[in-house]
Amino acid sequence: MFRKVIFVALVISAIWVSLAATLFVVFNLPFVQTHCAQQAAKYISDKLGTEVKVGSFRLSISRNIHLEDVLIRDLQGDTFIAAKKINIQFSGSSLLLKSFKVKAVRLEGAHVHLQRDSAGQLNLKKLFGLKQKKQRSKPKNSFDFKLDVNEINLIRTHFDYVDNKSGTTVEVDVDRLLGRMKDLGLRSKHMQVDKLSIVNPLVKVTINPPHRPEREDTLKPVHFMIGDLKISYKDVLITNGQVKVNHLQKPYTYEGMDYNHLDIKTIYLNVHKGCLNRDTIKASLRKLSAREKCGLVLTQLRGETLITPQMVLCNKMMLQTPQSFIANAI
Repeated sequence: MFRKVIFVALVISAIWVSLAATLFVVFNLPFVQTHCAQQAAKYISDKLGTEVKVGSFRLSISRNIHLEDVLIRDLQGDTFIAAKKINIQFSGSSLLLKSFKVKAVRLEGAHVHLQRDSAGQLNLKKLFGLKQKKQRSKPKNSFDFKLDVNEINLIRTHFDYVDNKSGTTVEVDVDRLLGRMKDLGLRSKHMQVDKLSIVNPLVKVTINPPHRPEREDTLKPVHFMIGDLKISYKDVLITNGQVKVNHLQKPYTYEGMDYNHLDIKTIYLNVHKGCLNRDTIKASLRKLSAREKCGLVLTQLRGETLITPQMVLCNKMMLQTPQSFIANAI
């Protein structure tokens, strides 16, 4: 009798192991994973009320998620995010702590589009329904989802932000961006960046504000932070950058620097320890060099800087051009 019980237990165990192994092998087939991801995308599409597509999906044993041909549209049918390749490396042990810790995210050939309508509503906010909600008590055993990202790697990525309220469009193209984060700031609203490196960024700012009263804040279209997010950083390096500014309602100036139609090239920026809070930038500037289309060449600028819409302060300043050298505080 005892032998029969042992035999039955072994048979049941073998069936369970075989079934688990079969499911594991089947789920690791690329076309099975892709089919599951496409069904999940369809479910998300129905929930968001917009189009979400995934061309292919692959989950490896090394806890890597590979996505290709990803498309998410906003509620107006315009592209919100489109990416040729997305790679996500996550920590499996973090799930035991009721969180999802992403070790690294890599986007290749991505396009991100943000748009603010004339009422001031962002397409991101409308798409995901980001609203301030009252805190509710949760059961002790509920999964309190927490997202943490340690590293972001972008290759040949395009961002654009269209602000219909202020009449401002910002386009950013980046060959390569590598950022290491201490805190992404999704909950704390304080993004902490340990290291950020950007290669060959091109920034185009087009300003065409609608008619406003004369006493309206004219600097508002170029305010660089909206909301409560604060960003602090340790090391930022930008190489071979370019910034173009074009105010469509201002005439061109052909003598000296045209501040309404700027074209700044070969930008090199090395910053250590600083923060960006709303409209205020504070940083220890190690080196800034650039060249403007009017012929102005900045060989080197360094110092302890504070920039607001009302003033620019630079302590311990050292400024050098091909014809001049200044060392003081302004």
